[in-house]
Amino acid sequence: MERLKIRRLPVINKSKRMVGILSLGDVGHSATRDALADCVKSVSAHHG
Repeated sequence: MERLKIRRLPVINKSKRMVGILSLGDVGHSATRDALADCVKSVSAHHG
């Protein structure tokens, strides 16, 4: 997500149907605070 500057990713099931969206915030729940801060800065730089 950081390298491609993507904030959200679709979640697709085996039938290729979208069943949800994974956001940067969702990933942040399991990342360290420093890793999340670095990623958010990098992704947001693309939009600023």
